[in-house]
Amino acid sequence: PRLFSSLLDVAPEGLPGVRTGFVAGSASPPGLLERLDATGMRVLNVYGLTELGAVCACRADDPADVRYTTAGRPLPGQELRTVDGELHVRSPYVDDWFRTGDLGELKDGCVRITGRLSELVNVGGFNVSPAEVETVLLGHADVDAAVVVGVGDAATGERLQAFVVPKPGAELDRAELLRFARARIAGYKLPYAIEIVRELPLLPSGKPDRRALRDAA
Repeated sequence: PRLFSSLLDVAPEGLPGVRTGFVAGSASPPGLLERLDATGMRVLNVYGLTELGAVCACRADDPADVRYTTAGRPLPGQELRTVDGELHVRSPYVDDWFRTGDLGELKDGCVRITGRLSELVNVGGFNVSPAEVETVLLGHADVDAAVVVGVGDAATGERLQAFVVPKPGAELDRAELLRFARARIAGYKLPYAIEIVRELPLLPSGKPDRRALRDAA
């Protein structure tokens, strides 16, 4: 998603001749796929794993709400289920149900990924998926990237801390960003602290280095 977001920053009208493509690896920020659609580039969500390859995908003729909010329907040969919120996959490439470690939902045959089981943060007895909080923060017009991690807290066991990168030229105010989030998620899901940073540490895969951010917190 970061690649397509950066592309729109420098080419708001899109790239002539590019009709479609795929995006995977992490959830797309709110509004990104809609903006790409408006330029004539229909970019489709795909979900997969190293062990299984592509598991499900949106199709170009899927309704907009399916393409924007889900990872589409299972591909041929792939069978999916959820157990206690975790997504399991059965396919020709594994002997039995494969536990993905991803949290997800199945609705009307489509898959919606909601986070990673290993990244759940227990805030005072409530499980919070950082991905949900990140999606809310990314909905702010001046936020370019956001990562939420759990850190130890004497009172609640764990608390949430957000690292946020503003869009070029934008000035982010922590209090205003917190008010923005408070109107959209439950109080226990709000970040205890928000740190504005110029960039995020990345893994070789290009994904945020959450361990480094937890250490920094």
